[in-house]
Amino acid sequence: MKAEKQNQFQLNFKHDYSFDVVIIGAGPAGSLAATLLAEAGFSVAIVERKKFPRQKICGGFISSRAIDLLPKYMHSLFDKNFPVHTIEVVCRNKIHNYQSERLLGFLVDRRSFDTGLIRHAVKSGVTVFEHKTLIALDTVSAGSKKNHYYHLQAGKNGHFTLAASYVIGADGALGITALLAGLKRKRNRLMGNTLSRRYQNTNNNKTAGKLIFYPMPFSGGMGWSFQAGELLNRGIGGLSGKKRLQKLYSRLFSDSINEDRPYFWPLPFLGPLENPACGNLLLIGDSAGLVEPFSGEGLYNAFKSAQLAVRAIIEADKLQVDAETTYIPLYRRYFRKKFIFTIIGAIQLNLQAIFVPSTLASSMARLMENKLWFNDNI
Repeated sequence: MKAEKQNQFQLNFKHDYSFDVVIIGAGPAGSLAATLLAEAGFSVAIVERKKFPRQKICGGFISSRAIDLLPKYMHSLFDKNFPVHTIEVVCRNKIHNYQSERLLGFLVDRRSFDTGLIRHAVKSGVTVFEHKTLIALDTVSAGSKKNHYYHLQAGKNGHFTLAASYVIGADGALGITALLAGLKRKRNRLMGNTLSRRYQNTNNNKTAGKLIFYPMPFSGGMGWSFQAGELLNRGIGGLSGKKRLQKLYSRLFSDSINEDRPYFWPLPFLGPLENPACGNLLLIGDSAGLVEPFSGEGLYNAFKSAQLAVRAIIEADKLQVDAETTYIPLYRRYFRKKFIFTIIGAIQLNLQAIFVPSTLASSMARLMENKLWFNDNI
């Protein structure tokens, strides 16, 4: 059946490569989806605009609930990283500690972690086009509405074209896939912002494996300080603009000298209310706007949406229907149905930071363990 579609590609449109699925973006969501689809028997390609290993703007913490969504053989990626059992919340100059017997997650170097994920994809048979940017995306009819495919043009260091039955947008909140597909308009959504800096720290033994949070409920966000060995990651995120975030960061970390330049990135969280698919094109992760609104965590929802997209494509290919008909019900059942509880939960945690900050650290630990508003039953 898949070979039959590829023969139709040859007859209807000139292209350089053809695959069952093309994924735009080689971040954790895209790499996981690619691996799972390849294992299910699909021919898969990833188009990534950067070259690995590449620096990823992130706090570097991966929660236990996100780790649980990965196949067991991928857990070896955490072997040389820093396990986290301690959370420290600093409110009004008071420190509140929480020590968990269970693992809360790992502090990782995203360069190494993301590279490890893409290597798993390659081992599964996925073709990776690095340093390539998606330029154009067209839907091409092959005789009927149920028998169409996508023609993609990619560039940067040489242009080439691809054809695919399915496309997954996993290129982040500022990715071009959703724009080219007409699913989103540029900068038309309410979203948060984050400022992050990384630098070398000489006191590398005292706080390794500890997460320090600085809630700022009246600014709609919080700051953090994560240390993994000699590398310290400090940042602040919330609903404020970039200039205000810079002021808050300087006030929070007054000793911030000789640091790397700051990195800003958006935190889209309204994805559960939006359309994540059209035809056989699906959005996952930050590209779909699935950042958790209180903590700013993106990887849990990235992995979950990747799983749902893979499940939807397998089912759609079997039933010979568009993947949107199988993906959207799953997406809405998991993300939209629970969105109101997520927002209420975020408000509740901000209120805790104001009135009972001593309880916030334990509540954040429960969030990392998936014991609050998200109960994975799909």
